[in-house]
Amino acid sequence: MSAVIGKPTIEQVAWIAKCICQNADEQGTFRHLIYDIMGYGGEAYQPLCEAGLLRINNSMTELTPEQVEALQQENEQLRKRGEKGDFMLSTGLGHYIASDKVLAISGRNSNGHLPNPLSRQIQDAWATGKVIDHTGGRATNSVIHLEGGYLVLSHVRSETLAKRVDVAKEGVPK
Repeated sequence: MSAVIGKPTIEQVAWIAKCICQNADEQGTFRHLIYDIMGYGGEAYQPLCEAGLLRINNSMTELTPEQVEALQQENEQLRKRGEKGDFMLSTGLGHYIASDKVLAISGRNSNGHLPNPLSRQIQDAWATGKVIDHTGGRATNSVIHLEGGYLVLSHVRSETLAKRVDVAKEGVPK
């Protein structure tokens, strides 16, 4: 027997909208939204996912044409200032790395977890001092593999980072 749910109040809808916008500004994950920002526990994941909140969250982290253009302009300015024409890649929270040093970007699997081999690789890199943590205490959603065996941990989704690399290197998103 399902419970009858009435229409939410304007204040409730406004609170949800503020939470979603905060998460979009932080380029956070669905988990960051429901656990950290909204304050729910694990029981909220499935019902909120089924209600469409995951879809809304994911659509808000896609690069818009305006964002692509802004990244292109920013990269052009960096290109003009750089000694070797290097581009800086935003990894979130005001952190940047040289995009020409990026070898690969790994992310969470379809279950929403970092694959075990990647987790072991991160542990090994921590042990050798080759981890650069750009998560700001948030969940690691992607790992950027750099020249020299360094790993950059980022809360930004791997798909978003890949688009930024494409824009930085070629000026056009794929």
